Amino acid sequence: MTTASERILVVGATGMLGEPVARQLAADGHHVHVLSRSKEKAESLFAKEPKISSFEGNVDDLASLTEAMKGCTGIHINLSGGIMESHGTHQVIQAANALKDDNNTVVNRISLISGVTTCEENTWYEGTKAKLQAENILIESGFNYTIFRCTMFMETLPKLKVLVGPQPTSWHLLAASDYARMVSKSFTIPGVSNEILFLYGPKPPCTLPEAMNTYYIPICDPARTPPIPTMSMEDALATVNGKTANTFNLTEKGIAKFDWLGKIHELGGPSKANNLLGAPTITLEKWCKDHAK
Repeated sequence: MTTASERILVVGATGMLGEPVARQLAADGHHVHVLSRSKEKAESLFAKEPKISSFEGNVDDLASLTEAMKGCTGIHINLSGGIMESHGTHQVIQAANALKDDNNTVVNRISLISGVTTCEENTWYEGTKAKLQAENILIESGFNYTIFRCTMFMETLPKLKVLVGPQPTSWHLLAASDYARMVSKSFTIPGVSNEILFLYGPKPPCTLPEAMNTYYIPICDPARTPPIPTMSMEDALATVNGKTANTFNLTEKGIAKFDWLGKIHELGGPSKANNLLGAPTITLEKWCKDHAK
């Protein structure tokens, strides 16, 4: 557990989900360090945040990562992109150990974003495999940890121009701001060390077609007419193989993700996270109204 006067490094702070975490930590009184390939870009992004300090570098450069970590007693890893999640987590642990060996900084806890479907059985999908590897690296590191296995985020909906496959899975969609609030609170309360917490959004759950056709398109993007276009796996593969027009700029990687989404479901349950950190309150309808054009 840290206090509001201590410093927390957010790795991946300029991303879609890392940015709200950095802002929430600062709003809650923490001093936040962010590591970015472009210090100028990060400083511009957080220009109105006096409690956020930007450092130039990346997780591949241990010197810059170590410099950004100096003085921090907490770290939150918010990376995405397959192998980058496991590799980045390994690098963070290596830097934290180097500082510990130099008696420079004592990191009290490291937290990590992961996925609600993360388990050995789902590692046939490369993204899940990388998440599980990142979790195991952190758990085996010897540092106190908190892992947030998050369900699908509402912020992914604007990116969906087409759905591939039937997508029958129901999701308790989670707002990034609720996630950020829960991460921030975790650094100030006991009881979250060495825990894997499942983060679900409010009920009711809905499928991706329901989320897009009932909420997102009518409220946020009324220029579009529901339902969202759908394609079979076979037709989608035909587009990337050049047999038909690739109207939606699909890629093999994107199709593989749709295939994965259609075969998995939420694991665990949110009770422990909700009891410790306060349950998410932002419904999909409210989020859509707040993001309406």
